[in-house]
Amino acid sequence: MSISPSTVIVKAPSRLHFGIVDMKGSLGRKYGTVGVSIETPHTVVEIQEYDGLLVEGSDGSVTEKTKKYAIQMAKFLEVDPNFRIVLKNLPPAHSGFGSGTQLALSVGTGIARLCDVDLQVEEVAWILKRGKVSGIGIYAFRYGGFIIDGGHKIGDESPPPLIFRQSLPSDWYFVIGIPELEEKISGVEEKKLMNQTAKFLDEDVVCRASRVVLMKLMPAAVEGDIVAFGQGMNLFEKEVGRMFSCTQGDVFRHQVIKAGVEFLMQHGAYGAGQSSWGPAFYGLVKGEQIASDLAKRLTKFLERKGGGNVLFTRINNTGAEIVVRTLSSP
Repeated sequence: MSISPSTVIVKAPSRLHFGIVDMKGSLGRKYGTVGVSIETPHTVVEIQEYDGLLVEGSDGSVTEKTKKYAIQMAKFLEVDPNFRIVLKNLPPAHSGFGSGTQLALSVGTGIARLCDVDLQVEEVAWILKRGKVSGIGIYAFRYGGFIIDGGHKIGDESPPPLIFRQSLPSDWYFVIGIPELEEKISGVEEKKLMNQTAKFLDEDVVCRASRVVLMKLMPAAVEGDIVAFGQGMNLFEKEVGRMFSCTQGDVFRHQVIKAGVEFLMQHGAYGAGQSSWGPAFYGLVKGEQIASDLAKRLTKFLERKGGGNVLFTRINNTGAEIVVRTLSSP
């Protein structure tokens, strides 16, 4: 198999992770996750053939992960890992945006396209061992929109099936705060906390969370009802927070996140919550000007709480953008 003389550019959305439906798995499936794809922050990766393997645009662990993904894809495609990979834009790592999955899928999909191999995103995720818990990042990359996956069969770590996907109105915006917290949860620590959560989980919480998803979030998404969708976000966040309170200490992982969510609700958000383990938290509003104004207020709020970054973004309803530019012959 040869590598084409082209440049592949992949622009991938981030995601907000509303939460997990079932940490127990007593019905034979575990997890089942809910979230939404967002335009900002996004991942942009540029890949072309090279004499060796070179990663530019970052350093440290991100560079090493990028090289690992490139080598894994090259091995699967039976080619030498001769790529120049430029990381043009990256979301903050371990902050609730699914940056690791988007990097892996961008690199893997880009290399497959460069080698003129058509792989489904789920296949790339399986090759690179992504989606062992949540499928939100995978389907945010492929489709965008509001997403629910069906969880994993017990003992099966292949990507979970997509069971619901809905585009959301273009005038819905998320205002997002990223407080400067020292502790960020990922890797071994995340797995440990999830195992502890499953051990102490009350299944009544799972039942309530499932009901909110089926009878509030899903119909509100289909009908484009921002009031009902926001109410569903709040109800689901409450139940997921209860599910994880034994490990994160409360409904929210940190008091700054809790205060930020309350601030957003007090200043006009229809619904608000914590993305994954945070530190990112978000609020849903309608209209760009309202989002911009609330982002300014939230910036001042975080300045009083130790600092952080604030952004606002529309929902991404289309998934990743992939552009192949063929290099001209001399």
